[in-house]
Amino acid sequence: SKQWYQRRVRGLYVLNMAKLISIVVFSIAVVLTLVESQNLEGSRARKRVCARNIRSFKACLAKGYNSEEGCISSDEELSDKEQQKCAAVEQRLKNCDYTCDKPEPQPEPEPEPEPEPEPEPEPEPEPEPEPEPEPEPEPEQEPEPEPEPEPEP
Repeated sequence: SKQWYQRRVRGLYVLNMAKLISIVVFSIAVVLTLVESQNLEGSRARKRVCARNIRSFKACLAKGYNSEEGCISSDEELSDKEQQKCAAVEQRLKNCDYTCDKPEPQPEPEPEPEPEPEPEPEPEPEPEPEPEPEPEPEPEQEPEPEPEPEPEP
């Protein structure tokens, strides 16, 4: 009788474990279904919020907001309060996978080649000064003979 009782309890134990596992699996399936359905609803709401934020951000750009992303905007000035509002909208857009139109980078102008320096005209060689002729040594002059006095008549 004791054995019969132990087999019966063991059988119930196995049966209860099977029921417990079935209940756990069923519960997990129900929870996953609910979570998935909420994600779908959340994505619709998220799309609406993102669409509204995108419209607001485009309005900010039209008013002249200079974004951190470098988006194309008008040249108008915004007040500090409007700047803060637009910055907040831009932060919210980071969750929406939105990219704005950015100005095309202008190619840097090629630097103008430096003009080649004009070759300096070679200075005309100065004509070599003609060597001054060495002064000819003065010939020693023979003393001129003194004229003889003419005889007096």
